[in-house]
Amino acid sequence: MSQEFDSMKFGRMLADRDYDVAIAYADRFRSKNTGNTELREAAARARTAKVEIMMMEAERAHEPPSPRQLDEMVRLLELAVELEPGLADAHWNLAVIHARFRKDGKRARLCLQRAKDLDYRHRMMHALDELIDELVDELD
Repeated sequence: MSQEFDSMKFGRMLADRDYDVAIAYADRFRSKNTGNTELREAAARARTAKVEIMMMEAERAHEPPSPRQLDEMVRLLELAVELEPGLADAHWNLAVIHARFRKDGKRARLCLQRAKDLDYRHRMMHALDELIDELVDELD
């Protein structure tokens, strides 16, 4: 086994959608070198990619994620944000989950604002903004 993180090997894991293996691979090296920003970012990106696939699979099945899946997605994304606060995709995905599936407009607004603060752009941003506004208005 190589003693150095192999970014090409890691990239293949992500391309092959082998997210759990990619997460474990990045975490193994990250645990030995906690200050390495490349490893923190790799671990965060793998977690975010796993969640994005989980969300796409639910969308294709025309079924919302189960409560267990939602809990896992939030856990993965919150750790991704902890590891790499500048990873706008993780903030965006948290906003989507909190708005669409958890109906928590206030929390979704915070996550979306963090993504916007990082100059994140998405073709569905306006629609998500509107959904969040509706959720927050329902609370007032």
